[in-house]
Amino acid sequence: MGERGDPLLLRLFYAVGGAVAWLAYRVLRLRSEVIRGNLERSFPEWPKATLQAVERDFARRQGELVAELLYSPWLDEGEMRRRLAFVNAEAIREATPERPVIVVTAHVGNFEWGIQRVSLEGGKGVIGLYKPMRNERLDRWFRRRRSRFGGRLVPAKDVMQEVSRGDVAVICIVADQAPTTSPRRHWTRFLGQDTAFYMGPERLARVMRARVVVAGIRRLRRGCYEAAFESVKEHGERLPNGEITERCARALERWVRDDPPSWWWSHKRWKLTRT
Repeated sequence: MGERGDPLLLRLFYAVGGAVAWLAYRVLRLRSEVIRGNLERSFPEWPKATLQAVERDFARRQGELVAELLYSPWLDEGEMRRRLAFVNAEAIREATPERPVIVVTAHVGNFEWGIQRVSLEGGKGVIGLYKPMRNERLDRWFRRRRSRFGGRLVPAKDVMQEVSRGDVAVICIVADQAPTTSPRRHWTRFLGQDTAFYMGPERLARVMRARVVVAGIRRLRRGCYEAAFESVKEHGERLPNGEITERCARALERWVRDDPPSWWWSHKRWKLTRT
């Protein structure tokens, strides 16, 4: 599946998404300074031609993401499983409210399909943490799509209230944003720079005594992805403060180095400075 085997509607969305990305990133130069600055700081040894190639590929991937998000309502269970394959789905299937699993991912690959695909394995026991949008109509639009297969979207600030219900087995968190609103930060070297990481998954894991796994969504070809779950903390494992977050950071760095265009370089990831 993918490329020539794509349905006509998806191919149409790819054309629309590609046009939007071209206009936004190549004509209007949306966040061009942020994207180029992030790449230059992360890969100072790269020649200008390589940086420009990654920037172009990043824009193209953003167009694909737009198309695949628009196509989500037409994805049935079978096609979703084929388009986002799990190498070791037992990490999700074996989770229970008594032995919960926290899935940590990032803005890599098609993360928008992530919670939908996880929900096919964990059903109503899956929740995804998110920050509600100011635009209520857009917020509802995203929530409908992300919760199509039974998973629930929960504002991050309400997570403990949701967990207290006793039916949460899997919590999905996208955790690569700069922790600007959280006073608790883990500082480490990431892509050669001092970088602050959000400690929410680690704090939640300690409270829930949960297993923590990371899941990088790797692009195989247009419209097809693969994810493998890698444990960074087992049930009952005791780790020093910051170690869980450090392991998540190392996994993210590996994903970015393996496939640079897959990450959201348009984020202002390094706006915090270490004191």
